[in-house]
Amino acid sequence: MREDQIFGLVAMVALLLWLSSRMMPEEHRRTFERIAFLLIGGGIALALFFTMLHFTR
Repeated sequence: MREDQIFGLVAMVALLLWLSSRMMPEEHRRTFERIAFLLIGGGIALALFFTMLHFTR
């Protein structure tokens, strides 16, 4: 898998979790939203890492 495909996969999973959290009971909703935001943050960190790796070669 290429880097852009990995980032797209992470973003898609996070979006699905975030959208599905609207259908969950209140006690699970915040957990799903937090997981989605952590995935987005991790995807951004991964993209920054690959960018730095690309420009340092």
